[in-house]
Amino acid sequence: MRCSESLIGFFLTWGVTACATGSVADDTVETTTAATTASSGVGGNNASSSSSATTTSTSSGTATSGSGTGGSGQGECGPKESDIFLISKTNELHRFEPKTGSLNKIGPLMCPVVGGVTPVSITVDRDEGAWVVYNDGRLYKVSTMSAACTGSGFVPSQQGFKTFSMAFVANTPGGSPETLTIANTVGIGTIDVGTLKVTPHGSFGGSQTLQLTGAAKGALFGFFPSSSAYLSPIDPQTSTLGAHQKLDAIKTTGTSAFAQWGGSFWFFTAPIGTSSRIDRYDPVSKLTEPMNPSVGFEIIAAGVSTCATASP
Repeated sequence: MRCSESLIGFFLTWGVTACATGSVADDTVETTTAATTASSGVGGNNASSSSSATTTSTSSGTATSGSGTGGSGQGECGPKESDIFLISKTNELHRFEPKTGSLNKIGPLMCPVVGGVTPVSITVDRDEGAWVVYNDGRLYKVSTMSAACTGSGFVPSQQGFKTFSMAFVANTPGGSPETLTIANTVGIGTIDVGTLKVTPHGSFGGSQTLQLTGAAKGALFGFFPSSSAYLSPIDPQTSTLGAHQKLDAIKTTGTSAFAQWGGSFWFFTAPIGTSSRIDRYDPVSKLTEPMNPSVGFEIIAAGVSTCATASP
């Protein structure tokens, strides 16, 4: 389903609109992750992110220049940027190709971390460089070609954000500049990828554990994996939550990850441990479709570029 075709139905379903840089964005949802088996009939458009700096790909990650609210490359999107990137519990980076349903291991993450330090979240910029934050608060740039890793120079624990979920979000609907948006129990923040400084953008008004994903043309969504899991649009400039959508079919007793691609949300959960399952949630029909009962390993994080497009 293309975003333009499901626009009206989606936002009537939710009763709210998602915002990009504080303004209303009228676009439908897309997913940044997909299943290890190909789903049929799922189209897509660009997943979104926002920023105002420029990023250049390197063999070991990305090199960033520029200033502003934080962002990455602003150039044309390449064909490989439609892929989805996953991190396993054993710290391995995987590439998922939505068009074919293939899942390929890139290799172990080669970040210089000590024992017991593990990845928390991954997102991907418009130049296919991955950004990975670990549970010690350090942020690394990772090559999506080799899993080679370099330090970003980010100073941990800024503005109360020690660990966080991440997603790039488009600054304007359909625009190339994107912002690296983060969230933890405090609320929403942004990282300027030029200065690596964190700016907070409001509070949830209470402690809320969540994961982030971007959607087409500036929308931001949170997955709240509590005992009664739900989805909610989030205003990236104020932390204001939109209407909740309960996810009764998604079991969150084990590890979990989530993202958007092709107009749907994809959930990677391991309710019985050892191996993740994949489910696809359609926000229009509100139906959850099992895609793969067991991928053979646990998935702890999922991310995709704002360039990510999935052709039917």
